[in-house]
Amino acid sequence: MKKDDLSFGNDAKKRAEALRAEAEKLPYGRARDGLLKQARQLDPLAECAKWANSPALRPPE
Repeated sequence: MKKDDLSFGNDAKKRAEALRAEAEKLPYGRARDGLLKQARQLDPLAECAKWANSPALRPPE
């Protein structure tokens, strides 16, 4: 497993947080909604990466 694979989930989570922070600065409207939508789309990616990189995950025997 490459180091990049392990950091992908962290990158997605950080990007989602950054998008939410940026959205908080905007007034309600399309631009804000678009940023929040992008952040919501990154949440499952971060969760999947977290699960896939879990030490409890083992190959089938």
